[in-house]
Amino acid sequence: MSITIVPCQLSADEKAAGAMRHVKAGLPMRIEYNSETRTGTIWIKPYCTTDMGGAIELFRWIDPEVRQVQVYAGREPDITYMHVGGYEWDIQDHRHEAMMRRHGGVQP
Repeated sequence: MSITIVPCQLSADEKAAGAMRHVKAGLPMRIEYNSETRTGTIWIKPYCTTDMGGAIELFRWIDPEVRQVQVYAGREPDITYMHVGGYEWDIQDHRHEAMMRRHGGVQP
């Protein structure tokens, strides 16, 4: 099963629940949750960002057993949060990795 939430279509009760209060730079363009893989995905506008705690909280609100949260800025992978156990999450920063590749491994 997969869930897609389009923020402008949330009911007043869902908005009042505050599940998206930590998503920065305005509302995301699209949010999806795949219950089979327990993966949440947020699409935001290019050059925008999300708050790690808020992004994870959003999907824990949908499924307390969420394993991974992926964030895309426009069409580009931005960041991935991977649950490693308890309250610990690892981060893979795709935007930083791409920047380092473009600059030959040297931080600009």
